Amino acid sequence: MKYTIQFERNVLLDFKSHKAYYNHISQKLETNFDNEFWQKIDYIKNYPLHHRVRYRSIRIAILKIYPFGIHFIIEGDTILILKLLHFKQFYK
Repeated sequence: MKYTIQFERNVLLDFKSHKAYYNHISQKLETNFDNEFWQKIDYIKNYPLHHRVRYRSIRIAILKIYPFGIHFIIEGDTILILKLLHFKQFYK
């Protein structure tokens, strides 16, 4: 099945905020974070069922290097990205 990706309203704002944080430390960290995030989004789009349901139909894809999880649900042929959460944050 071919899936499309949709982002909840604040996901990309959170992503930009985290990118700015890493840019403040190092341009290389920002670039690596950006690349890893979009690679994971592509992986989710191609293999969404690879990630098991964790709670309330929500699946979590963990970034390899950076301490973040991408929380998403599958609705038909659409993948809805709900949150980009740091491991020390919690989902409400």
